[in-house]
Amino acid sequence: MKTQERGSYDYRSDGQVTCIRWNDNAVVTLASNHTAVKPMQTARRRVKAVKAKEVSQPHIVHKYNKGMGC
Repeated sequence: MKTQERGSYDYRSDGQVTCIRWNDNAVVTLASNHTAVKPMQTARRRVKAVKAKEVSQPHIVHKYNKGMGC
């Protein structure tokens, strides 16, 4: 997964639990029985060559980041 482009993801679901791996600066792994992968969101990430880059972000990661620290 680390060799893939930033913003790439892979997921598996058994119909009740969804597990997802998303490539950001590092590989992020999440599991949920409530939130799914889609709809996809966009996130702005800093990259060395350019100031900011838009990358695709699964919905589960977006919801986690939004609720983190509350």
